[in-house]
Amino acid sequence: PAERLLVADLDGDGRSDLIAGVQGGISVLMSRGRR
Repeated sequence: PAERLLVADLDGDGRSDLIAGVQGGISVLMSRGRR
C-alpha cells in the first residue's frame, strides 16, 4: 500500500525515508542559498 511507502525506512535510520529525503533536499537548498 502507498501508506507503507510513505513511511518506508529502507536505510534503517529510524525515520521515514521520504521525510529524510525532504529534509535533506531542504538543507541542500539552504546551504546553496547561503553562498
